[in-house]
Order: sequence, then C-alpha cells, then structure tokens
Amino acid sequence: HDIDLLLITNELWASGAEAIAVNDQRILAGTAIRCAGPTTQVNGVPITSPYRFVALGNPEILANSLNMPGGVLERLRQIECPVTITKSERLVVPSIPTARRFRYVEPVEPEGNSE
Repeated sequence: HDIDLLLITNELWASGAEAIAVNDQRILAGTAIRCAGPTTQVNGVPITSPYRFVALGNPEILANSLNMPGGVLERLRQIECPVTITKSERLVVPSIPTARRFRYVEPVEPEGNSE
C-alpha cells in the first residue's frame, strides 16, 4: 500500500533517480504518499493499482537497486504481487506541479555576504 510505494520511491532516489512519477503524479521532496481508505493519495490525488513508476536515471543502476536481495521488490514478489521492470530509452515524467506558496517562510541572505 502506501508504505510500499514510499519504499520504492526511496530506493529509486537512493539509487540516483533524477525524476520520479507514480501513476502520472510527479514525486518531489515534499510529496505526501498516504493511505486514504481503499486508495492511496499522491499529491492529494487518489491513485489505485496497478501502480506504474517512471524514473529517470541510469537504467542498470535503478533496476539493480530495486532487485537487490532482501529489497522491497523481493518482498513484494514473495507475497505474490506482480512486479515488472521495463527499461526504456525515452520516458516522460510529468512536470512539477505548481510551486507551493509559503506563508511563513521567506528567503534570507547568508551571513557574511557583502557586495
């Protein structure tokens, strides 16, 4: 469920993915992946299985990391969740959603920067 999606996402980041999406929802540092009843929400959008990840990065490293012994995909396969990895030369990841507007945060100049 949501924890499995989060584990896959974290493994992809750790193995050098430069962009990730699941079921057409772009994953960013602040993306929430959470269980909401019978569905999982990503960016507040309900998604259901089958889950399709798209990750941009070195395809060999990404696949090897996901398939490592004792890893998340091995555990999913043990409980008979069908998992396939397909490598492609050309993938499209959805654009980054509209930038979040902050109400309490503002940029500051680093100390010691004088021009």
